[in-house]
Amino acid sequence: EYSYTPVFEPPTSDIGPAPVEEPKFRKTILAARSNLIIPGLNVGLEIPIGSHWSIGLDYYYPEPRKESEIPVFEAQLALARDMGLPIQVHDRDAHGDVLELLKKYRPSGTVHRFSGSPEMAKEVVRIGMVLGIGGALTYKNARKERAVVEAVSLENIILETDCPYLTPVPFRGEFPNQPKNIPFIGERLAEL
Repeated sequence: EYSYTPVFEPPTSDIGPAPVEEPKFRKTILAARSNLIIPGLNVGLEIPIGSHWSIGLDYYYPEPRKESEIPVFEAQLALARDMGLPIQVHDRDAHGDVLELLKKYRPSGTVHRFSGSPEMAKEVVRIGMVLGIGGALTYKNARKERAVVEAVSLENIILETDCPYLTPVPFRGEFPNQPKNIPFIGERLAEL
């Protein structure tokens, strides 16, 4: 469990950024609007707060990042919980660790570009979060995405672009994805 010393005015939005978006993430120095001191890390963290950020874990890259990402994600979850702020979670190839921390902190918000299993989807919904579903749902080989949306009720799903990526059919492969493509995702969801 983390504690921190806030030295800023409480925000009215969510907390970020996603690890993949921050090249200095491994050093736990994040581009800033707030300054937190987290005992055990012996470093003043500067964690941005704003509605366009997501937080989470990204194990896609080959170099080991787990040891540096988990403490920062956990600190962000603690801050969001203590300030009553929703979060947007980034989870790439880190489903087990993300779910474990979500169960521990029980935040509100969205798991962006949800790519976990139907079982994980049910657990995330039990915590009180919603699933971000994007263009991948429209792909022919989207068996897992279809199973996920069939496993939870519609009120637990939001549609998103994951802009600039994952453009839905009929524009698959075009770049960048745009909000105007959301109806194609909604149409596919309605067919299921």
